[in-house]
Amino acid sequence: MLLPTGTSLEIRYLAVASDAWGTGVGLDLLSHVLEHARVNGFATIDLWVIDTNTRAIGLYERGGWLRTDDLKSQIETRRIERRFVHRVRGEANPC
Repeated sequence: MLLPTGTSLEIRYLAVASDAWGTGVGLDLLSHVLEHARVNGFATIDLWVIDTNTRAIGLYERGGWLRTDDLKSQIETRRIERRFVHRVRGEANPC
């Protein structure tokens, strides 16, 4: 789900079925979101990922996402999430 928040577009939920892991579908999805953000004039895309989800973090980093120091705790699970940001305008490392 995508949520516009001012000049940023936030990815609220992104998941890939485990049988599709490693096929490139995750990077393809992120590439489509980046193009959508460009066409619609957003400056950045934000998302939060569980800080121990190394598979997802690796995907985001390979796609040019920047890890931030912003952390929050999920109330229900008490898991820590970390914010990642992708710049849309003046992009040097597209997804």
